[in-house]
Amino acid sequence: MLVGPDFLVLHGLRHGAAGCISGLGNVCPVTLNALHAAFIRGDLAAAEAHQARFRALRQELYGLGFPPTMVKRALSHAMPEVGRSRGPVLIIEAVDRRIAEISRAHVEAAE
Repeated sequence: MLVGPDFLVLHGLRHGAAGCISGLGNVCPVTLNALHAAFIRGDLAAAEAHQARFRALRQELYGLGFPPTMVKRALSHAMPEVGRSRGPVLIIEAVDRRIAEISRAHVEAAE
């Protein structure tokens, strides 16, 4: 079983999920991997801390618009080679500036 909603990753692991399908994992793969690794080694305090970071990103980014579009735009700010979403997606300039701020604060390079 896999968990879908990003805010339920740790909850799912605690209840038998093997992993997750995560849009936000594209933005912060290091945090997602660390959450899983902490859970596997039994360090629930660390797992909770990683889940809290993941939850904060979700609230900030997904509050701005359609989640897949927000993830794609955050990635394209950090890694231009990802490219922009195809039409008809339009993101107003003020929202795009906020996405760029969130991207700078959260995007991680996978190791």
